[in-house]
Amino acid sequence: MNKKELINEITEHFPSVYTKDDVVKLINLLDDTQQKIDVEELKRRIRNKIERLSSEDVVDYSSVELSMNYDNRVELESIEVQSDTIMDEIEETIDEYFDEKEIVHDGE
Repeated sequence: MNKKELINEITEHFPSVYTKDDVVKLINLLDDTQQKIDVEELKRRIRNKIERLSSEDVVDYSSVELSMNYDNRVELESIEVQSDTIMDEIEETIDEYFDEKEIVHDGE
């Protein structure tokens, strides 16, 4: 029995005054099993998702700044990363994980 089921049971079937024994019996009806988060699995999923991104998904090539050094070699001065794209992928992976495991999270 989960929390919601227990609340329904209390409001529908029990009187408004409970003895100590009634409360103990009700508490014992609750499931002790809670879904566990497999952190390693979640990290693996996120890593796999990020690894599948192409450089075009992650790098803003229009932001590239180059320079010529003293021996005529081109150097990359700066380049912007599309952090929003990366975060979207991470959030999607986390949401999928929680949906599969039926664990309640902020998105629900």
